[in-house]
Amino acid sequence: MLRARAGRVIDEHDAIFRFNNAPTRRFEEHVGARVTYQLVNRAAADALLEKQVFPDPKNPHARKFRAPVLMWRAESFAYFPLLAKKYPDDQLALLSPELLVKSIYNYKVAMKRMDAANITEDAAQVAPEGLVGVMLALQVCERVALWGFDSFNTKAREQGVRYHYFDKAEPFDPRSTDVEMNVMRLMAAEGIVKLCDAGAAETCVQEYDPKPAPASLNYEP
Repeated sequence: MLRARAGRVIDEHDAIFRFNNAPTRRFEEHVGARVTYQLVNRAAADALLEKQVFPDPKNPHARKFRAPVLMWRAESFAYFPLLAKKYPDDQLALLSPELLVKSIYNYKVAMKRMDAANITEDAAQVAPEGLVGVMLALQVCERVALWGFDSFNTKAREQGVRYHYFDKAEPFDPRSTDVEMNVMRLMAAEGIVKLCDAGAAETCVQEYDPKPAPASLNYEP
């Protein structure tokens, strides 16, 4: 994301889903400033309980979040009543467990198919958080463009690619990011999503025209 000045193009989308505590302030040129939904996992929910991590950049003293906050992992659901009590005036919501179950199912199916084709390796069986967010976007958007989804392996490190554009965090399991990226590449090859990773970000900026997601997508097991 830091290599491409994609902020203007990202902000032109009708809806923008941002993940966890990824900031926009000071990075607007690269990632844009708008946010429609903020999707948070357990770690981000824990940070919200300790302090506000998504303040309004125009009013650093404001308590209200910039956009509705969606909690998207089953293990984070216990945080919902605690956050609702701490932030009574904000919009907090839980993702449907049905969506989570189907996302995990499809992720496992994809892993099995890639295993059969010898194009993957042993990794966590739980669906990566980014994939769950993409599944949500596919349910409500005609077109989905993915920015900042990249493999984080030795080659990426050598090329200076960060796991997060805003800090020096390391992934818990780098192998699972490779599996996730293989799934994203397959979806992009089928025209389901537009993948604007490090190798294609500049092209996406110049030729932003994602294809509509197929209306017949069916995530039933």
